[in-house]
Amino acid sequence: MRVACIQLSSVRDVERNLAAVKRLLTDAVSDGANLALLPENFTCMGGSEAEKRTVAECEECSAILNFLAEQAAHLGIAIVGGSLLLKSDGGKIRNACPVFDAKGNLLTIYDKIHLFDMDYQGGELSGVSLDRAR
Repeated sequence: MRVACIQLSSVRDVERNLAAVKRLLTDAVSDGANLALLPENFTCMGGSEAEKRTVAECEECSAILNFLAEQAAHLGIAIVGGSLLLKSDGGKIRNACPVFDAKGNLLTIYDKIHLFDMDYQGGELSGVSLDRAR
């Protein structure tokens, strides 16, 4: 098995991020990968709580989940979808990690429940410059 760990600098523009993911998945398959791992927040990074709520989709009608299913089936690669925002009952937002097989079937969605925030000073964490750690 060949695994591609995909990294990208996500921005607030979901369509732009998905275009980059499509290109990177295609490159991974060209390099022989049959499993791709996408990063956290690959669909959208940053923004206020209100902006995040506008990006969140319901699971049943998610264009992002459909996009991942289509890419998995078209490219013949299993995909672990890092994390994306999905709506849940009661107006809450789920930080969800979907997993697709190489036929585009959604196998599972893991909801990450142990979320955390981090504050740092001076741009350093444990002696590693955050600018160089990207």
